[in-house]
Amino acid sequence: MKTMMSVIVAGIILLVVVLALNKNSAVPSTLGVKEGALTPLPESPNAVSSQTDQAAKRVEPLPYSGTHDQTKALVKKTAADFGGAQILVEKPDYLHMVFTVPLIPFKDDVEFFFSEKEHVVHYRSASRVGYSDLGVNRKRYERLRSLYGQAAK
Repeated sequence: MKTMMSVIVAGIILLVVVLALNKNSAVPSTLGVKEGALTPLPESPNAVSSQTDQAAKRVEPLPYSGTHDQTKALVKKTAADFGGAQILVEKPDYLHMVFTVPLIPFKDDVEFFFSEKEHVVHYRSASRVGYSDLGVNRKRYERLRSLYGQAAK
């Protein structure tokens, strides 16, 4: 009986791991810009955005640094300097990157929306898997913001 229970528990754990890995490798279909706004955040605490009304998840947009093209180039350079980023989608006013968390290969989707109207870069970062990210998305934003500010000088 004890052996049977161990096999069942191991099977459930294996199923959970397989499902998490599958979700971790799938790019969410809901990302992007619609009517001048990035996708709303999930209810879970593992995301931040400059376009949310949820105070605990709000971050400030990045200011433009020069022209639109100069700002976009600076954001790309900042992400490259940060490391672990791969650009998945690039449009004139939008970048979608995937950052892979070191040690654990969890993937986070990071989006930048270049608003010429507001002269800012809106930011959204969300984990693909799990409920809590232990503040990883906010810490990434803070470091990117710092690198961006230093490079803009």
